[in-house]
Amino acid sequence: MAYQRFISVDFELCGNVQGVAMKPYTYVEANKLGVVGKMMNTEKGTIRGTIQGNKSQIENMKNYLVTRGSPYSSVSKATFYNEHEVVHREFSKFTIDPTDW
Repeated sequence: MAYQRFISVDFELCGNVQGVAMKPYTYVEANKLGVVGKMMNTEKGTIRGTIQGNKSQIENMKNYLVTRGSPYSSVSKATFYNEHEVVHREFSKFTIDPTDW
């Protein structure tokens, strides 16, 4: 029996990304795509997170983060790093750090 492989990738979004509904919009898109993971604001004004899913889901989510996001946001730089395969997803759903609410 073959295991399904998933991709895990960390990201950081720079620009006008805090206080502009970026996290709620991303949460909705992640659920549409079936991506799991987490995201949170950082003290330096960026958003950091981890996304996990199959290759297609991850590519679609990366594209969303770079080109769409919230209609009120402006991503000046998106960095994706620590990309690797995982046999089991480490998250059961996509979450936003509750301290950001």
